[in-house]
Amino acid sequence: MIIFLVAAAVIPSLLLMAWFHRRDLNPEPRRVLWRTAWLGVLSVIPVLIVVPIYGGIAERISSPLLQGTLVAFLNAAIPEEFFKLLVVVLYASRLRDFDEPMDGIVYGVAASLGFATIENILYVTHGGWPVAVSRALTSVPAHALFGAVMGLQVARAKFEPGRSRSHLKQALLWPVLLHGLYDAPLLSARAAAKAGTLESFPGWTLLLVPAVLILGYIWVRGNVARLHALQVAARDHS
Repeated sequence: MIIFLVAAAVIPSLLLMAWFHRRDLNPEPRRVLWRTAWLGVLSVIPVLIVVPIYGGIAERISSPLLQGTLVAFLNAAIPEEFFKLLVVVLYASRLRDFDEPMDGIVYGVAASLGFATIENILYVTHGGWPVAVSRALTSVPAHALFGAVMGLQVARAKFEPGRSRSHLKQALLWPVLLHGLYDAPLLSARAAAKAGTLESFPGWTLLLVPAVLILGYIWVRGNVARLHALQVAARDHS
């Protein structure tokens, strides 16, 4: 049973990585993508080291909404996206194969899905099939979207050196903002349930979850289509 649960946790990431890889007209070497994904997996380690140092601060807040929001940003979005960004900047962006903007999206997704896969395995093996299905449709695609946003900004930093500092800041800012807004209502609702105040919880905040997914999907799909069109145009003129 556990083998099937692990497979259910891993397959969504593989499918998403394959989708982004196929959108790239000049696909990246698979060995490099796997290495990037494995570095994404390893980025879990510094997160697990750093978060316990200060992670209890947010949980002392009495307001479930504020507590959930702080946990979402301080314990999840900021450290997770920061260490994933280090993988993309310090490893992927220095590769010779990283030679066009589309590559940023592909490598960003690979690093992000590496992290998401190990996280998904932990959740799914504890929560079972309902968790496997829900995370396959929400959390794993969300991580891919955050990684795509991050990767494109890293690519812009690389290919627009005059604005590299600004793009690198955005490579962290936008994924953190999206990740935090995605997690905040879910963690706030959980905090309210734990405190026994779920009946007074502002349920409308949960609309942020699908809103982040939809807006992220529109943004990523549009940029992937634009960059793919540029690749086609470059190939036609070569």
